[in-house]
Amino acid sequence: LQEHRPTQIVGSGICTFCALLSKEMAITLCVVIPLLVFAQHNCYRGPQNARDWLTNNWRAVMAPFVATAIYLCLRIILVPGFIHAQPLDGAADSVPARIMLVARSLMFYVGLVFYPFDKLEPSHQLRHESLIGISPENMVAVSVVIGIALAFVATTLSRRKPGTSTLILAASLVSLTPVLNFVPLGLAGYIGANRFLAFPLALLVIAIAVAVVPLAGGSARPSAKRISGAAAVISSTFVLVFLAGEAAFVRPAVRIWHSDLTLFAWTFEKHPDDSAMGIRYVAALNEVARHNPQAQPTLEATLQRVMNIPDVHKRLSEQESGFPVIVAALLTLGQTDAANWYTDRLPAIRDPDVRLQLLLQKIQLLQTDARKVEARTVLGAALAEYRRVNDHRRSTGLHLAGARQAILEGDAAALTESIEQLRRSASPGHLADALAKLTKFHHEVCQRESDPVKRAGCLSQQIG
Repeated sequence: LQEHRPTQIVGSGICTFCALLSKEMAITLCVVIPLLVFAQHNCYRGPQNARDWLTNNWRAVMAPFVATAIYLCLRIILVPGFIHAQPLDGAADSVPARIMLVARSLMFYVGLVFYPFDKLEPSHQLRHESLIGISPENMVAVSVVIGIALAFVATTLSRRKPGTSTLILAASLVSLTPVLNFVPLGLAGYIGANRFLAFPLALLVIAIAVAVVPLAGGSARPSAKRISGAAAVISSTFVLVFLAGEAAFVRPAVRIWHSDLTLFAWTFEKHPDDSAMGIRYVAALNEVARHNPQAQPTLEATLQRVMNIPDVHKRLSEQESGFPVIVAALLTLGQTDAANWYTDRLPAIRDPDVRLQLLLQKIQLLQTDARKVEARTVLGAALAEYRRVNDHRRSTGLHLAGARQAILEGDAAALTESIEQLRRSASPGHLADALAKLTKFHHEVCQRESDPVKRAGCLSQQIG
């Protein structure tokens, strides 16, 4: 962008638009990119007045603004619910509470940057419930934090010739604004998560490097040499201490993060009232219990614990993806009546992907009970849902359901066609698992045959 070439300017706009389609955090690029270009200019060509620089370079930095404007227009037209807002209840939905919300979010992220060692959970997250019962003392502390942040940004932008590291630091703070909850985020009960620090943290590290490296470079004056030497020692010591802390933190984490099962087992034991972690632990346990019957008692006990958590049904209504996890565990345990209760909630499910998963599970339940006509009706509904959402990830499940239906009805041609569809759509591992399920189901259907001759003939057939 420094060279003002049309191809580079257009390319910058296209890349900004693609970034916006990929991640909503990119909404700040229309401000971050000019700040970084200005910082680069000051680094290589010396400090310059911001107004003079913008007058000479406005064409170069206009592309991100145009791309952002086009994205916002398309989003307003195409996406229902322009902003995913999290409603706040009672005392939390007041002007002081909203100020507290922004400040609390800023303190949360700043704390994560400088001290990420407080816990080993799958993610660092901030709940909006923590804002209930705001004390005047907290408001004073938070006001000071917000005042310092705003003063820093205002001073940076108003200085006659701002420094390179200051501009990059300002860009880091600006890149964090979408998740500071000026509008409370709708993140299923959370208003912050550590993953949003990826881009701001990268800019912060660059700003620190730009500020520290010249100090460690040395100077001809004795006083400057002493200062630069001290800066080098302090910065090196800080890095070594930080790396030692990271190593001490990572060592126990390796054992915990070995697999989903070990991670969510540890997390759920530490937070037994967190229904979200409990549901994830059930999902991990179910993957083991499906192939190892010895794990089923543990799965049953864990599922019972999760369903006894007071807010579990509220969490399921907020995160509908938990319903298929519960049903899958109940199917593994053979608790078909309880599984039917959850699949009967289909009309109330809003998420199309969850609807399709529950439809497939409903079909499996009906086929297990040999209810052919009902299973065929629900399979037709699942096919219609699949065509509507065009969810290719579920095609294997649909073909598997079709093969089970063909086994129930004794339709050899339909069974052959479904297995061929499975061969085309499933990976080798998924195909082997699907064929094993079909073989088991075929054996169960054959055992229901009352005629010994027909039963023997049925059992002699090979699936796949």
